[in-house]
Order: sequence, then structure tokens, then C-alpha cells
Amino acid sequence: MVLKKIPVIVGDSILIRPHRFDDAIIVQELLQDKYIQQNTINLESGFSKKEIESWILQLDEDFINGQRIVFCIEDKISKKMIGCIGLGLNYRFDSGDVFFWIGANFRKQGNCSEALAIVLNFAFTSLKLNRIEAQCFEFNDGSKNILLKNGFQFEGVKRDAVKKNGNYENLCQFSILGKEFSR
Repeated sequence: MVLKKIPVIVGDSILIRPHRFDDAIIVQELLQDKYIQQNTINLESGFSKKEIESWILQLDEDFINGQRIVFCIEDKISKKMIGCIGLGLNYRFDSGDVFFWIGANFRKQGNCSEALAIVLNFAFTSLKLNRIEAQCFEFNDGSKNILLKNGFQFEGVKRDAVKKNGNYENLCQFSILGKEFSR
């Protein structure tokens, strides 16, 4: 399915929406969190405001090209950005891969799990995808728990799959099929 714009989807306590240019400062602040830096596969350290603004512009291009959809996670009450969730897309195989991170003050409150449930429903219902994959470091129990809570199945461990901070790390592979997802 080809979308004309990234939707805003409202949940119980959060909403997911496209990133705005003025999110750059908040993204920069959130990415200073060492926990996010240690547990995110493609992130090693913080970024400058200019680098984040370039990333936000790239997100629009990636969306237009059908490569990925990246959402801001926003708290409904405070209207503040609290994290990020994205879906890489492979329309040839009706599949995607999901990634997420959440700010330190917003963890263990169900926000990331709720955002994942929203994205899964969107992916399986609106985009008509069949399979969503996710990977996380073997030591990242928080992400593993969020994935399992949302119906993902553990598929195995990819040994020494990523070099992070000079060390090879194992990745856990998870997936969920559209027919397994309960809305």
C-alpha cells in the first residue's frame, strides 16, 4: 500500500506521529542517554542538532521512497516527545523490521509497548504486511520483554552479529506474523 503521508495514530496514553523539524532538540536530549546509546544497534553516541535535522529530512525521503516509516512517540497529556519507533519496509516480501527507543523518564510505564502495538496494528491492517521482524542485543532484557509482550516469537541468536563499541555482540531475532497478531 502506498501512503501519501505519515499518519498520526492515537493510543490510550501516547500517540505516534511524524517527526517535525522542531523535534531535533528533544531527540538530541533523549539520545544523550547512555542506556539508549548502549542498547540501540545503530547508535554509538549523541548527535548534533544539525545531524538530527538532516536525519529528520532523510526520514521524509525514506517514507516517499517506501523504505521506512519512522514515528515520534508523544505523550498525550504533556504533548512531549518521549521516544521513537520505526518500521523498515520490504513490500516485495510484505515484511518489515521494527525498532524503537524510549527516553529514560518514560520507561517501564508501558509507553514503548503501547507504541509497538499501535505500529503492529498499522503494519498488519493498513499496510497489509505479513511479517514483522525485530532484533535486539542479547543483553537487552527490556526490549526482549516488550517484543514478547506484544506477541513476537523468539527465533534465535545471531552470534557476534554486530560490532558495538569495539566488541562483537550477539543479536536476538524475533518475529510476528499478521495471523498471530491480536488487535
